[in-house]
Amino acid sequence: MLLTFKQTSSGQIFLLSLLLLSSILILAVILATIFTKSLHQATETPESVKAFYAADACMEWLIYQNISGVIQEKPEMLNNTSCEWVNELDTLGTMETIGISGTIRRGLEIWIGE
Repeated sequence: MLLTFKQTSSGQIFLLSLLLLSSILILAVILATIFTKSLHQATETPESVKAFYAADACMEWLIYQNISGVIQEKPEMLNNTSCEWVNELDTLGTMETIGISGTIRRGLEIWIGE
């Protein structure tokens, strides 16, 4: 007596290949997300540095005005940056500056007191 079995593995191979391709797709999406975040941070770094130094230049300008008493125009930035400031300084208090470069904003704050 001879027993014969039908070969029905074609459905299993399809499911296995579908599982493998799904895993590869998930891995590719995860790697693309990580790469995109790193690329975004790498492009923002130069703008962040420019914004920081714009805030620093504005802070030096405020300190000079408060120490010397000479009123001068706001510093002109040549690298497409600008700055904003808050000066609550009479004799003691805080000075805040914000440097702006593109969409990036970086701030500095000092407190002058006893």
